[in-house]
Amino acid sequence: MAHLLLCTRVEDTILDFQIFGHGLAPSCLEYTNVLARIYDHVVQQDMFVFIQHEPVSIIYNNETIPQPNKSKRNVSYVRRSSVDIFDEAALECCQRKDFDILFKVSLIPVLPTLRCIVDVNAHLAALIFRHFMTSAVFRHRCLKLVKQWFQFETGLDMDLVSKIKNIYSVVLYVPYLIDIRVKEPKLHLSLGWCKRIECLVQKRVYMEEIMAWLSTLGGAFSSMGDYFDHFAEKAGKISMRQLKVAIEMGNPILASICRLFYAQSLMQRGKLKLSKIIIRSENRIARQLKTNDQQVVRICQALWSKLQYLYTCRKKKNR
Repeated sequence: MAHLLLCTRVEDTILDFQIFGHGLAPSCLEYTNVLARIYDHVVQQDMFVFIQHEPVSIIYNNETIPQPNKSKRNVSYVRRSSVDIFDEAALECCQRKDFDILFKVSLIPVLPTLRCIVDVNAHLAALIFRHFMTSAVFRHRCLKLVKQWFQFETGLDMDLVSKIKNIYSVVLYVPYLIDIRVKEPKLHLSLGWCKRIECLVQKRVYMEEIMAWLSTLGGAFSSMGDYFDHFAEKAGKISMRQLKVAIEMGNPILASICRLFYAQSLMQRGKLKLSKIIIRSENRIARQLKTNDQQVVRICQALWSKLQYLYTCRKKKNR
């Protein structure tokens, strides 16, 4: 049995709702139930109603007649006519293009014994509804707080209840109704600060794009640097430009990688001693940094292996 109805709305538009039973446990509603807020001209009162639609008949649009399922009871099939159904056969027919299903729409008014209207902004309303759905402790404490601060009022008088019962065949009695009216939050936007942030974002995007292009060009020139000195020299210049961009971006790991790329360029041009100094320095710095990124250390190990190979080749050549 329903004990509490919680709904959030903007004017007459229902954003979300949930019914809670005894003990404030969330109750599972049928998919056909939709909550709405309407104005009844007969009663002359705004009230909440559940709009319930249920399939009542099937209409065939062509000559195809499906074979009845023997496991389904109280269902019959005819050509180009409507047939009353009482089970889930209508839902199965929704997937067939040659069937149309007629639905019966009924209104179930909600009659709260006590009602409370809470005006909050959109952010707070979203938080209240989410925690109401997930936390039983929050539900009890929030209901207690609403009773103390906002106070529940009588939902409808007995005369209106009698009129509603005479008009509608089915009504839903709810002891408590919490009506959360959502208001747009008053946000004071600083246009000057937005302009500054926009410039920083654009600068960051531009630098990342430059870094991507320089990485592509540097890799191409470095691959040819093992065979031609002028390609290795050009790759070194590109690495220094990447280093400037990395320092401007404030990324120490990327700056260290750029220095290692420059050490590789020196290695390709035969300046092994200077390359060795750079590799040792970057390896020591990378091991001192408390980070899980081992990319710099692995690059140092790879360049150190290549450096040892070049030293071995030089010794053999000098003999």
